[in-house]
Amino acid sequence: LCNAATKIQASFRGHMSRKEQTAASMAKAAGNLMEGAIDKVEEK
Repeated sequence: LCNAATKIQASFRGHMSRKEQTAASMAKAAGNLMEGAIDKVEEK
């Protein structure tokens, strides 16, 4: 029973870690996209 609980906790922590990494990478990509758009507007 203890091993099962440990495996479930580890699985959940891995899931949350991947979810946070995905959110961070999407936020960074959105920021880069906005910077690119601002640079193009400033060029004109």
